[in-house]
Amino acid sequence: MLATVDTLLANRSLGLTLHTGEPQALRAGIEWVATTELLNPQPFLTGGQLVLTTGMRLRGTRAYRSFVESLVEADTVALGVGTGFTHDTVPAALISAAEQAGLPLFEVAYETPFAALTKVVTQASTDEQHSRLEGEHRQQQQLVTALLSDG
Repeated sequence: MLATVDTLLANRSLGLTLHTGEPQALRAGIEWVATTELLNPQPFLTGGQLVLTTGMRLRGTRAYRSFVESLVEADTVALGVGTGFTHDTVPAALISAAEQAGLPLFEVAYETPFAALTKVVTQASTDEQHSRLEGEHRQQQQLVTALLSDG
């Protein structure tokens, strides 16, 4: 099963704080992680991603809204904002923009490296692929057995 915002939040070692997100959106599968400081990362995203940023270039309500809109247009699953660099806390206007757009947003504390989240998402994706391949292999074995026994 792919990682979700819910599974990331349940991992206490990550120390994440949820700021906004509807229950159904928190259960959407995260296919991959993108880290960006671009004001408009949309051209570089393919959908299904968790976007992580410190927001170092994001300043003001208009920038927050535009950034969130670009993420929504790119079919982003959630936004994680690292604090302790540019922002001591996640700006209220950014939380508001995400909430209005229906985009789950959580805070990533300074002590949590973005790579830790990437690792969890990647492992979950790898586990899902492995499980799917095992299932396909079992089906193939069953077909071979059935073909050989009909002979």
